[in-house]
Amino acid sequence: MKNPYISHLHRTIPLVVVLGLFTSVFAGAPSATAALAPTISGVSPASGLTTGGTSVTISGTDFQIPGFYVKIDGVTLSTTPSSNTSVTVTTQAHAAGTVTVAVHTDLGDASSSFTFIDPAYSVTYNGNGHTSGSVPTDGVAYTSGQTGTTASQGDLLRTGYTFGGWATGGGAGPVTTYQPGNSFTVLGNMTLTAVWNPVSTYTVTYIGNGNTSGSPPTDATAYSNGATVTVLTQNGLLKTGYTFGGWALGGLAVYQSGQTFLISSNVTLTAVWTLTPTPSGSPTPTPSPTPSGTPTPTPTPTPTPSGTPSPTPTPSASPTAGTKVVFTITYLGNTNTTGLPPAPTVGFGFVTLASNTGVLVKNGYGFDGWNTKADGSGISYQIATSYSLIANVTLYAKWNPNIIYTVTYDANGSTGGTAPPPTTGIGTVILSTNSGNLVETGETFYGWNTKADGSGTSYRVAGSFLLSQNITLYAVFIPFVVGKNPPSLIVNGKIINAAPPKKIALNQIVPVHQQFLTVLPKNAVGFQLYENGKFILSGTLNSANLKSLVGPKDRVDVIAVGKDGSKSAPSPVKLSKNPISLANINFNTDSYAFIGPATKILDQVASVMLKHGYTELEIWGYVDTQGSKASWIVLSKNRALAVKNYMTKKLLGSGITIKNAGRAQTQAVGNNNTAAGRALNRRVEIRVS
Repeated sequence: MKNPYISHLHRTIPLVVVLGLFTSVFAGAPSATAALAPTISGVSPASGLTTGGTSVTISGTDFQIPGFYVKIDGVTLSTTPSSNTSVTVTTQAHAAGTVTVAVHTDLGDASSSFTFIDPAYSVTYNGNGHTSGSVPTDGVAYTSGQTGTTASQGDLLRTGYTFGGWATGGGAGPVTTYQPGNSFTVLGNMTLTAVWNPVSTYTVTYIGNGNTSGSPPTDATAYSNGATVTVLTQNGLLKTGYTFGGWALGGLAVYQSGQTFLISSNVTLTAVWTLTPTPSGSPTPTPSPTPSGTPTPTPTPTPTPSGTPSPTPTPSASPTAGTKVVFTITYLGNTNTTGLPPAPTVGFGFVTLASNTGVLVKNGYGFDGWNTKADGSGISYQIATSYSLIANVTLYAKWNPNIIYTVTYDANGSTGGTAPPPTTGIGTVILSTNSGNLVETGETFYGWNTKADGSGTSYRVAGSFLLSQNITLYAVFIPFVVGKNPPSLIVNGKIINAAPPKKIALNQIVPVHQQFLTVLPKNAVGFQLYENGKFILSGTLNSANLKSLVGPKDRVDVIAVGKDGSKSAPSPVKLSKNPISLANINFNTDSYAFIGPATKILDQVASVMLKHGYTELEIWGYVDTQGSKASWIVLSKNRALAVKNYMTKKLLGSGITIKNAGRAQTQAVGNNNTAAGRALNRRVEIRVS
């Protein structure tokens, strides 16, 4: 029997034809159009920053196949290929290193690599106005946190300036200053700007100091900062009755011909004359005075074994072992109206610049830090910032006409009224009155104070005020109860000055005895006294001694207390204009050089005068009874002049008038027959008014 299946197949398609058909289906189509697994022929660029965001083009074949995506280190980046042979993706943020780049389709995968690298930062040097030489270059591609080393000055120069290092912050008000060879840390692109310190030229002037013949020598040299000065000869200079003793500088150093010192400011050298001894044995000669305002150089002469003083050179920036090197920043008020420059900053290396501790004020201007030039065209520095001190330098107060300050008034818990509007301006302004009618139950409005509890500085309404910063002033109230039978106002109230004690302790500030005198009304049983809004004492008599110093800036009021406990309205007490003896400065025998804490006492005197508003300073010099009367006159005047010279610098720009006079008479405060008594008599009395 025949197989029906075979029989059917034979009838339909011959076996050879069937096999040929299968072959045609799987092998007969052209290979160029067949879909294959993708390939990667290139990744461009092959690296990028670890911060991500790099646009990367991947080249290859068979990208336009279903299921296509790209992975970079396992992170899928959804994208559509731009063609069958190219796709562009943006990298993600990733740690540094080489990772796999993979392309996937439904027909297969392909892979390559990509490298993540840290960002590269550059360090650029800025010559900052250099006039010659080449600015250093730094070709290193730094990574974040990498350490670099500052370049040397090389041949970089700027006419009229010395190189002071490399500063961040563009050279104006540098944040950090590096010296050549210092290390720094790179956290981003960085610019290091050359710091240039002005090189000033200084003069040396010789003064004959009362010479009777000859002429002082002339030094026409324009010395640069730190240059060596060789002291000139006497040049035939003579003074009748005196012997030439050398050249004095600032009252602290005396130089002989041929000696040297380093100059850092204009210098005046004054001839020193000593009385020529006579055979009868005249008293020890007295040195003649040096002029006021003479700057002193860094060196201080020290005696050699032969007794001839020799100068001590200014320390250099490269000290030898065991040598302490310090330099000085001198601050100048630079045409200030009132106030004092801060004390000099002394040190070596990084120091902190002074703030406006002396309350420098210039009417119409606001204090705006320090500058290396008086006209403000140098390098500016803010107060209390870091400064690299490697040489003596002078900084000038910088004044800005565009700064406006504000006085804000605070009602300070009053029970009625509104505080007056703020007062704005710079320099001297007028404080507000009680325009808002501030009241406090049981008390009287007294004025303004810098502290809410009244423990600060008090100011009168409508009084002048030096506005040098933003400030808040608080209303001050004092107790005031009006009874049915209040006493009359106090009359004839005034402050008078009692004579200072006859003997004054050596080198001490003298307590000021100021007595309060008044006439109490018949219906009063006593009084209360207020100083600058603070209760200071009460009494039942017509007089009392004040326990604290008062001056023109201070306000003293008296209130009468009635028998029924009621009080009068405050009555202002008038201050006497008579001078007050404030302090004594003492001296060694035949000397007008300061001893002990003299400068500290004078600094206190200046502070007291400014705080309490004194406007005149009188200086009187005295001597003991040793020596001749002729020497008394010279020595007393020299002592007064030495104090005047010092106080002139301390009170520069304050408007205070300084008077000085030497006394030929001794006017002893101590016993001239004892050493201790004579020590008290060798003095300068300081009086203020």
